[in-house]
Amino acid sequence: MDVLKQLEAKLRALVEQRNRLQQELEAATRGRDAERGDLEDLRRRLEASEAERKALAAEREQTRKDVEQILKLLKGVG
Repeated sequence: MDVLKQLEAKLRALVEQRNRLQQELEAATRGRDAERGDLEDLRRRLEASEAERKALAAEREQTRKDVEQILKLLKGVG
């Protein structure tokens, strides 16, 4: 009977360990999924920032051209 009780105790310990490991795995998976979502959010924000930077650069270039044109007109008048 002692052997049977020892086996039963070992089996319970193994089942508890398995359950604990499953919980840890589930927690790690949830954490990974949250990090993946954060990464995707950062990528979207980076893409938006890049698009905004390009738009501002184009606007700056157009403003520079406009100022050059105005200066040419002022030289012609003056």
